[in-house]
Amino acid sequence: MSGTEIQSEQPGSLDADQLVLGLRGLSRSLQRFLIVQAQANGLALTELTTLIRAADDGGVIPAEAARELGLQRGSMTSLADRLEQRRLIRRVAHPTDRRLLLLQATPQGHELLEGALAPLLGQLSELADVLGQDQLEALNGFVGELTALLGQHANAPRAQRRSIASAAKPRRPRSQPSNKDAVPPLERSSARS
Repeated sequence: MSGTEIQSEQPGSLDADQLVLGLRGLSRSLQRFLIVQAQANGLALTELTTLIRAADDGGVIPAEAARELGLQRGSMTSLADRLEQRRLIRRVAHPTDRRLLLLQATPQGHELLEGALAPLLGQLSELADVLGQDQLEALNGFVGELTALLGQHANAPRAQRRSIASAAKPRRPRSQPSNKDAVPPLERSSARS
């Protein structure tokens, strides 16, 4: 492979911590890719992200896009105005709720996304083509679980996110001093002073 691989000390000895480090690298690379594509097209990252969501089947409700991006309602309105002025999105009535609008990508918006994302998406398909059916199913299941976990963390208040994280990973028991008279770790440093 020509990209960055998750390295393990011995073949077949990849552990969960190495996988997590690999996913962190993937996240940074994806962030950088999107920033570069946004800049190359004269957009801010939040504008590109909104355009991507507006290109989803049916579009996106502005309040939903704002929540996903952590924006206030007024900021989302300004962002949508800028995309609409560039003719990348349009505002349309929601098909079932007259109170709502949808942001939908225009043909120009779809064209911009095609130019920005299609090369990478094509290469991802080529990478996936070399995987066997069992590998594809396992990877698809893992990506689905990861997506759900990210959604839980993104939508949960801060204290609740810590609770989700601690429930997901069992804590390792702390080693206890074997001698009853042993100095606890915090007292050792002050005892030496």
